[in-house]
Amino acid sequence: MFEYVPFEKRSGSSPAPDLKLFILSTCAFCEQAKRFLEEYGLPYSFIQVDRLPADLQRRLPNEFAGELDSSLRFPSIVIDDAEPRVGYDRGAWKDAILGGKPADG
Repeated sequence: MFEYVPFEKRSGSSPAPDLKLFILSTCAFCEQAKRFLEEYGLPYSFIQVDRLPADLQRRLPNEFAGELDSSLRFPSIVIDDAEPRVGYDRGAWKDAILGGKPADG
């Protein structure tokens, strides 16, 4: 899923499921979402959708909806190519990704 998308990868120090983050370059909530992943040392891939070529910008929401049965809003994260979280909600993301575990440190 999303093989055609040129995701940027960020490494991390903690084990994590496969995380794909969909953001906009000008979105403050998207930056908060990235900071959350970095705070927990999670490896993730991300794409700034507004910086993609127009054809990919049009294709991505259709695939997101078709494969994940969810609309693409920003930020969105897909966990293990199956579980989307649309919109940044720190508590919900923490439960979904970490199972409520505290940060390393």
